Amino acid sequence: MEQNLHRDMGDLRARVLAVEGNLRELKTDVREIRDTLATFRGGWRALALIVAASASLGAVVSKIAPFILGR
Repeated sequence: MEQNLHRDMGDLRARVLAVEGNLRELKTDVREIRDTLATFRGGWRALALIVAASASLGAVVSKIAPFILGR
C-alpha cells in the first residue's frame, strides 16, 4: 500500500513538473505574440496615416485637374 502511495506521488510530481515546463513555454510564446502585436499596432497607424494622406491628395488633385487641363 505504501509503495503504491509513493509511486503515485512520484507520478504526480513528474506530471506537475511537466505542466510547469509547459506553462513556462506558453508564457514565453504569449510574450512574443504580445510584442509582435505591439509592433504591428504602430505599423498599422502609420499605414492608415499614409492611406489617408494619399486619399486627401488624390481628392485635391482630382478637383484641381480640370482647371489646369482646361476641360
